[in-house]
Amino acid sequence: MLLVIIICIIYIFASATARTHIFTAFWTTHQLFYALYVITLLHGSVRLVQDPYFPYYFCGPATLFAFDKLVSLSRKKRQLSVVHAELLPSGRTILCLYYSEMQP
Repeated sequence: MLLVIIICIIYIFASATARTHIFTAFWTTHQLFYALYVITLLHGSVRLVQDPYFPYYFCGPATLFAFDKLVSLSRKKRQLSVVHAELLPSGRTILCLYYSEMQP
């Protein structure tokens, strides 16, 4: 039941309206994926009715997630400087940015 509640919360806050208007709530609720993985591990590791097939379904996505995190951490960081900002009549903002490589 707890897994379903966490998934529903993440799904609700993934809507375009939530991302646009309450981004902090969107980001905070999406940090629940850590709890989701832990509870899923606990849920799938028990043998109640049949042999646990959970590792077969967990290892692939977990490996892809870890690979994605490693790739994103290994990329070079760039420092952005805002050169010019302009608010358009449509409510959009134009940003002119200058980026440079960050020093280690």
